[in-house]
Amino acid sequence: MKKKLIFSIVLILILIVLVYRATQNKTLVQDTQSQDPQIVTTRLASDNTQFTQRSTYPAIIAGDQQITITSGTSGTITTLNFDLGTNVRQGQRLATIDLTGAASAPGTNGLKSGQIRTLELAVESAEESYKRAKDAYKEDDTYANKKDKEIAEISVDSAKATLQSALDNQFVTAPITGTVIERSVSLGDSVSMGQSIATVSKTGLTKVQFYVSSDELSSMKIGDPLMITIDQKEVAGTIDIISPQADPTTKRFLIEAKPANGVALTIGSVASVSFDITRTASEKDRLIVPLSVITIGQNEAYLFADQNGTAKKMIITVHTISGETAEISSSDITSQTKIIFNGSKLVHDGDPITIAQ
Repeated sequence: MKKKLIFSIVLILILIVLVYRATQNKTLVQDTQSQDPQIVTTRLASDNTQFTQRSTYPAIIAGDQQITITSGTSGTITTLNFDLGTNVRQGQRLATIDLTGAASAPGTNGLKSGQIRTLELAVESAEESYKRAKDAYKEDDTYANKKDKEIAEISVDSAKATLQSALDNQFVTAPITGTVIERSVSLGDSVSMGQSIATVSKTGLTKVQFYVSSDELSSMKIGDPLMITIDQKEVAGTIDIISPQADPTTKRFLIEAKPANGVALTIGSVASVSFDITRTASEKDRLIVPLSVITIGQNEAYLFADQNGTAKKMIITVHTISGETAEISSSDITSQTKIIFNGSKLVHDGDPITIAQ
């Protein structure tokens, strides 16, 4: 009797487990069947042997001619007569480089530099000698006195030229008429010979300058069209110059473009340029796709494609990555494979999908 009771209890427990499992499976099937399809967009693999992408870069507006002004001597910036965006004329004095803290008083040119003071005294001495030679020639116009006068006059001219050459290094002047698009020093700064002081850009014709990476450089050529955007205004332009050498610091290449029809832009303004870059697969069985459709893990890389209304995971090989695109290949992908683009990160293998029209 006791054995029959135990057997009955075990049988009841087994029935309860079986009913519970059946209920859970039914619920799981119902949940799977009730899952809403993810809306995605697709693109045929045969349409991805090339991929065109819009790229945008920050840029600056510069004059068609610009000159960087450098210091001709070492010292301190004691006067500064310009700022960023200042319009200057050729020959205008922009800054003075002198010594500070020197015990000597300023000379006739207002500088304390010992070199300048010495050269000023040399001019004064030469002028005194020339005056005496002229007076001697007036009193006695012999050939010897005439030669002494001529030599003294040459000495004055030589001393003045030497002084002026030194002053040209102390007084920084604008070599062209234009706009200051870069100021590299401030009042009171110590500068060394050859150090950049400012960049002046010639007014009139303008150009746009920006930098690209080596990967992007290979897709660009002189004459390619682009769009220049400044203050929400768009101006068409074309690539005019491509630098053959990269900047040693940034490793990026300078590109210069000209606005169409000689449109004048504000020199020194910040703008942006945008243009299309087209990548082409290097081999027949490869594709170019955006990085956004690819998932790269530690052991595999894959993307999803449409397979009769469900997402199908496809293992791929990534050959190269350039900018925001990758060159890939896969034995699972045919020319008619519909690769999921928008929505690729929202699906899993086997998920139901609906292709947006």
